[in-house]
Amino acid sequence: MLVARGWRVRVLVRSQGRATGLPSEGVEVLLGDLGSDLQQFQTWMQDADAVFHLAALYRFGVWDEGPMQAANVDGTARVLEAARLAGVRRFVHCSTVGCYGDSGHQVRDEEHYHPGSVAALPYTRTKRAAHELVQQAAGQGMDVVIVAPTGIFGVGDQSIIGRFVDFAFRGWLKVGFYRHSRMGFVHVDDVATGLLAAWEHGKRGRDYILVARTASLGEVLCEVAELAGHSPPWLWLPPWFVRLSIPFSPIVALVVGQGPWVLRDSVAMLDGVMLDYDGRRAREELGWQPPPFEQRMRETLAAWRS
Repeated sequence: MLVARGWRVRVLVRSQGRATGLPSEGVEVLLGDLGSDLQQFQTWMQDADAVFHLAALYRFGVWDEGPMQAANVDGTARVLEAARLAGVRRFVHCSTVGCYGDSGHQVRDEEHYHPGSVAALPYTRTKRAAHELVQQAAGQGMDVVIVAPTGIFGVGDQSIIGRFVDFAFRGWLKVGFYRHSRMGFVHVDDVATGLLAAWEHGKRGRDYILVARTASLGEVLCEVAELAGHSPPWLWLPPWFVRLSIPFSPIVALVVGQGPWVLRDSVAMLDGVMLDYDGRRAREELGWQPPPFEQRMRETLAAWRS
């Protein structure tokens, strides 16, 4: 999207293979990671109008969260400092709605914070720490804007929710869990337009939640199955059964492609936790208007079929 708008883009990737699919014109590929030297980051950012900080370590079920701390917190601190030293015009940080935590049985906005539910999960705990680093930089006069997507879906989604959507599409999902847990969803392309809108129209130091639709997990999985021509899950496991199943988490991890304690983190994320956020601020202040959720889901399923 940036290239289509005439931007000259430098993109940081961990290996050349990570750059597959990027435009051949208008993109300079830099090899490195979030542990790269501060001075190197500063050199990469020299003369940049914007830095879009999208990099993070996302994984459920890990025992050692040291790498997540190093990437999500220390890496963000390093990137922020380099941007400050390089005199970058605006820094756009991609956070996550999980940084605000459980909404309870109310619809919330960007001013809400439930520290207990955020702290229960290594990913949201480290992303919240990064989120606060960016807020601190804003308080010190740096031009930063935060974008917090809800559950991102689209082609290539490897998240745990994405895997269950994929299973529902293929007709493999016969047993589901946390049917009534509510969360937001947004297509990956609409996250990109939201990030661009934050660069163009966001207010310094403001958070913007991106959500196209909020629904229960059960509703979305059933809709996906029906759109793909399959029956919805036959059985929905009660929460207490999932909690009792945590010792079998390493077996489940092999199926869903996450860390060995994925059920422990699933309980922390979904058991009695609601992520119901309105996202009005992004629509009103950024002019962000995503296509309907149903349209985006049909596009995703059509791409999977092809």
